[in-house]
Amino acid sequence: MKAHLALALALALALALALALFAIVPPTTAQVHTGFEPREGRRNLAMGLAGLSDYSTQVPFIDHMRTARAWIGHLPGQWGGRDEAWLREGGYLDDDGWIRAIPTNLARIGTLILTDLPQGMTSVAGRYHARWDGSAYPAFRGAARNVRYGRGRATFEFQPGEGAVLVSVNRGDLRNLTVVHERHLDRFEAGEIFNPDWLALIEDAETLRFMTWQHTNNSDVVDWTDRPRLDDYSWSTGGAPLEVMLELANLTGAEPWFSLPHRASDDYMRRFAEQVRDALRPDLRVWAEYSNEVWNWSFTQAQWAEDRARERWEGRESAWVQYYALRASQMMDIWSQVFADQPERLIRVLGVHTGWLGLEGDILDAPLWQDEDPDNAPPHEHFDAYAVTGYFNADLHVEGKQPMLDDWLERSLDAAEDEADARGLTGDARDDHIAAHRFDRALDLAGQELLDGSVSGDATNSVDHLLDHTLAHHARVAREHDLAMVMYEGGTHVIVPPERHDEQALVDFIIALNHSPQMARAYRRLIAGWNRLTDAPFMAFTDVGLPSVWGSWGALRHIDDDNPRWDTLMEVTAP
Repeated sequence: MKAHLALALALALALALALALFAIVPPTTAQVHTGFEPREGRRNLAMGLAGLSDYSTQVPFIDHMRTARAWIGHLPGQWGGRDEAWLREGGYLDDDGWIRAIPTNLARIGTLILTDLPQGMTSVAGRYHARWDGSAYPAFRGAARNVRYGRGRATFEFQPGEGAVLVSVNRGDLRNLTVVHERHLDRFEAGEIFNPDWLALIEDAETLRFMTWQHTNNSDVVDWTDRPRLDDYSWSTGGAPLEVMLELANLTGAEPWFSLPHRASDDYMRRFAEQVRDALRPDLRVWAEYSNEVWNWSFTQAQWAEDRARERWEGRESAWVQYYALRASQMMDIWSQVFADQPERLIRVLGVHTGWLGLEGDILDAPLWQDEDPDNAPPHEHFDAYAVTGYFNADLHVEGKQPMLDDWLERSLDAAEDEADARGLTGDARDDHIAAHRFDRALDLAGQELLDGSVSGDATNSVDHLLDHTLAHHARVAREHDLAMVMYEGGTHVIVPPERHDEQALVDFIIALNHSPQMARAYRRLIAGWNRLTDAPFMAFTDVGLPSVWGSWGALRHIDDDNPRWDTLMEVTAP
């Protein structure tokens, strides 16, 4: 029976591959010349940066305290009990977040760094040097080994793996704690900020989008005084300071893309723009965007826009995205005033809901706003770029395709077992062969489905469907409104359905698929198709990040990783 199933599987796969081989996919529209093509010597690639956290495998900073977790107040005999907000309200932390004193009802205050990093991240292994000011002697526990202390300093050894370096203080005050790998000490003392191992991965990108670094989604920032500061003890808790993002752009030569908080005041917008104008290298342009995906109800900015729209227009249909367009237009007017003497340095970006064809009309025109005053120009006249996503998943996560997915996995496992038996393998050798090859057939089928949906017969949200239907539509809309179509995020959106997160075989398969040669093939086809539509760079989301049930967003799984998806991304975007 297994042999018959394997033969049927092979025939089905061969037919799918043959159809793909002979299929001719014509360009759906002529390439639009945007003026945003990559500069000489730079990749035809924009990169959305992964978020800052103590468990990030991006490790972008030399000083690991810059990505420390928010302070935790530990009650006696337990983990936690008081959060950082409580510590701030009680005056136990100073304005920069450093520890002034330990509350009498707490055993200690602590944080985490270097959390759950994979063993393959060999570049982070080794000796670390900690330095600090204050009367406290911080303890380094957990994954820290061989801790040695001096006055205001300590060293410890670290190997990546499960767990974290636990930093805690049980008495005294603590300021200016830094934790630096021994091989980066000279760079740190010379004033360098960024991990050179990470810089080498992203330094030739055309554009860097800082949305996650800015904590744009669900932001509470309103006033300029709310912004992250250089002296903040950690840049993962409130977002990266603008100075740091500008330093990265100036250092690498990548053009920065900023996404400002949805609640930001006019004064915040103006001051942000002024600092960018004055501090960004004069040969670089800035991409300016209002918030991120205000249409997306997963984020508080959507409900905020809906509330403002209801107050203004009494709950009219599509009012929330029209209010988004209104406020985005106001932001662009402020930035245009700031860059009035250098308009060529400013790219004003309007994002749309890529998958909801037609909704972009209310964003581009905002008729409710235009009806208020004949002097209110339609939003599209305030912008230069029309930003879309480039995500694909062939709907592998939807309920209707789950039986097909299960069948692939079952037959693929059967084929691996048959191959092991045909080779006469037994014991550990047989088990190892099956473990290494249990997904081979399923990966081939899934890869073909991602390209064109030809395995199931349903091409929805495949690469070809995205290019020939969705993005072709948006290219026409952008052209009709005299806007350049650009991408603000793109790549695989293949995830594990939430109701199946506890099914380890499926989780392992989806994670394997996302960095497989089959996924690399999909990227190659996607980027080639994108380049037929526009000369603006493809925007990968994100640079580096561990895969999980929630998605495999990082092109690299960690900074020491190498995988077919990343290799193809580098190959097809090379200068």
